[in-house]
Amino acid sequence: MSLHSKESFIVRTSTGIYYNIFYKNNAIFSNTYDKNRKILESKELINLDIIDYSVDIDNNDKIHIICITKTGNIIYYIYFKNKLSKKHLTTLDVKSNRYDYFYLKVIKDEIHIFYAFSNIINSTVWTIQHIIGNKQSWEKKNVISITPGKYMSPYYIDFDKLGNIHLIYKNVESRTQQIYYTHYSSFLKSWSKYPIRVSDISVDNLHPYIFVDNRNIIHLVWSKLDNSNLRFVYKQRPVITNQKGKWKSVELPLSRSTYTHPVIYEDFGLLRILYKQNDSIKGLFSKDFGSSWVNDTSLNNFGNQDWKYYRYTSNNHNEKSKIKINHIYAKITDTIELYCKYLNTVTLDTKNSTNNDIKISRLNLDTIEQKNKIINKPEKSIAIDTADKSCNFEDNKIEEFVNNTNQQIKDIFSKTYNIDLIKKEIETLLLNNTKNLENKIKSNKNDLDSILTRLDNLNDLVTEYKKENQDISQIIKSINEKYEENLLYIENLESEINDLKNIIKNTPKKNLINKLKEFFK
Repeated sequence: MSLHSKESFIVRTSTGIYYNIFYKNNAIFSNTYDKNRKILESKELINLDIIDYSVDIDNNDKIHIICITKTGNIIYYIYFKNKLSKKHLTTLDVKSNRYDYFYLKVIKDEIHIFYAFSNIINSTVWTIQHIIGNKQSWEKKNVISITPGKYMSPYYIDFDKLGNIHLIYKNVESRTQQIYYTHYSSFLKSWSKYPIRVSDISVDNLHPYIFVDNRNIIHLVWSKLDNSNLRFVYKQRPVITNQKGKWKSVELPLSRSTYTHPVIYEDFGLLRILYKQNDSIKGLFSKDFGSSWVNDTSLNNFGNQDWKYYRYTSNNHNEKSKIKINHIYAKITDTIELYCKYLNTVTLDTKNSTNNDIKISRLNLDTIEQKNKIINKPEKSIAIDTADKSCNFEDNKIEEFVNNTNQQIKDIFSKTYNIDLIKKEIETLLLNNTKNLENKIKSNKNDLDSILTRLDNLNDLVTEYKKENQDISQIIKSINEKYEENLLYIENLESEINDLKNIIKNTPKKNLINKLKEFFK
């Protein structure tokens, strides 16, 4: 969810394009950025007097947007290839209820929508609802009803690899603010009836956050009031456990101070926690999946100015095994700056590649022709006919490239005598023409590389499915164990009921109360 009632989103597509989608003046806007995170365009997407909204991206690069308007209309948008389509889902009663904290998640063919609502008259009771949609139908479920007071704090959600949903929220108990965990079973298709309090009831607790890593381990972190300071509490446990949901607490290496708004994410095999401390952003990292933590000293001079909190969503396949990010701190202007080693490394590599392209484009035509002669050495004549055709194709394309480029350079000189302008135009011309030439010559190789990449991706999916099958096997084993426990409990219960019946039947009324007391001791 968000630090405020409305989130801003960073969306990354499979091709590496970024979108910053944000709320401003009751409307939704979008900034588009290239692979190097430099801005391409800005525009208004939706202008409908919106109360709240949420965003996600599917595997086909379609950006999904759900929003509620001030008149209560729930409208579902899909933004794809610069076109926006919409569908009206339903109308909510905004005259009687207040709605907040919309959350959208698209997983394969399922759409998950969450929101919280409260009756305006009885505003201290809030209910979190979960809507599941697919191609056939929509189904609504109540997650939990809570009494946090007139104003509800954000709840946080994450999904594991088995499709289970994990949710953490804040509620008031015994006049203190407590943190609770609950979950949705994809196997049973239902939410747990008994949320678990994970915080210390003797103190107030704030700013909860939940994260499920790529190893299916659940991580919780929140702030607890310690005298006049706010200190972090961190706990973890596997999604599948035979220890009846026992949480493991790990001490974080932080001194007494005020720490707020933590975010957990996975980055190149490291778990990271980013958080606010006064006017700065600080961090911790773990190399052993949360069993121990170390201060991230690289953030010592990392000021809080202009760095804001964003929900991050991506369908980029290369990220799948390397990172997992649900929320992150970022600075967005004409560029996007993220504190994520993997994403920054990818951007750096892209920049280096671009620089190499520019250097190649500035080689003179003689050098390009010499390069071609080296490629087409006489030994190549022993290749099969298709190789000869490929060489002829390269010769023809290079001859065409030289002729076209010479003519275009003549055209440039005929238009102006400004040396700087001529130089700039020729450099641009050579860059574009060389790239086109290289693309034409390498098209066959690129096609083959693309096929090999897809096969590698399929192999990754097979490995992932094997891991999921192992997890499912563990779930089935756990369910069988629970079934045996329940069966034994039921048998004992039946035996006790029969004993109780016999006592009632065979005991005189005057002695019945004493007998019952003895039975229930």
